[in-house]
Amino acid sequence: SSNATKNQVINLFNDVLVEIMSLISAEGGSLFLFDSLKKELILDSFYNSKNLHIEGIKRRVGEGISGKVADLKKPVLVKDIDQDSRFNRNGFNHYHTKSFISIPLFGCEGLLGLINLTDKATGEPFSEKDLEFAATICRYACLIVDNILGSERLKQEKETLDNQKTLLEKYASMGKLAAGVVHEVN
Repeated sequence: SSNATKNQVINLFNDVLVEIMSLISAEGGSLFLFDSLKKELILDSFYNSKNLHIEGIKRRVGEGISGKVADLKKPVLVKDIDQDSRFNRNGFNHYHTKSFISIPLFGCEGLLGLINLTDKATGEPFSEKDLEFAATICRYACLIVDNILGSERLKQEKETLDNQKTLLEKYASMGKLAAGVVHEVN
């Protein structure tokens, strides 16, 4: 897909992340995008009250917390990272609280990325309601992205068909010309 389309998708997911953070009072959040060629999640953006400058972190599917969530293929709520046997605490030191929400973003084409939400402003763990709310917004965002990518694909297919039509018309007129020449020779 074109760069404009890619940027449209990235901007949409970033807007969604910021909106969810505001609605469930998360002070930290990050967006990973999935590179389907390299089969890895790449950190696109990171929001945090301390303004930590983190970018370009990469996780293979199955690796680290984000990689594991992508592998599980469903939204995850962890109320206390120290008590959760699914994840060991690796790389979970720059957060104030022990609770987080992680939501894989899936479209028609498969994994698109992942949104993480951390540090609830009240210091309490995130709730099931927070998870359900965030996951629902992410599902709608993925439907919108599917529509964006789908219309981009249709546009490309139309261009291809138009080019083929032009070529066929050229061949048809050459065929008529050749037929006329053959007729005259006969």
